[in-house]
Amino acid sequence: EQESDMQLSVVNFVQGVCENYLMIAEYMQRAQVNDAFWQKIDQLTNIGRIPRELIETNNKYFPKWLGPVFIGVYIATTARKVLHHDISLGTFIATIQVLNNISEIFGELY
Repeated sequence: EQESDMQLSVVNFVQGVCENYLMIAEYMQRAQVNDAFWQKIDQLTNIGRIPRELIETNNKYFPKWLGPVFIGVYIATTARKVLHHDISLGTFIATIQVLNNISEIFGELY
């Protein structure tokens, strides 16, 4: 509801500027009106926005946690096969190392 109120405020502001443009121009108030318009637009775009710091933190830690999560899932789903000798211990450890290397490369690229 707050966003729709802000949108209505911007529309009303623009309508008022259009109706009074000659007076705004004659009194050389275009710069002030432009600043007021951009303040309203900035307020409108910031409603409901996720804080930038939170997004940057997520972007920073996402690749760091993705690899360990996949490795953990691999260990949880494959450890039983190693214990039952369906997969050799060497293959199990090598696969973990490959997953770790892939996650490190992905983290550097991300």
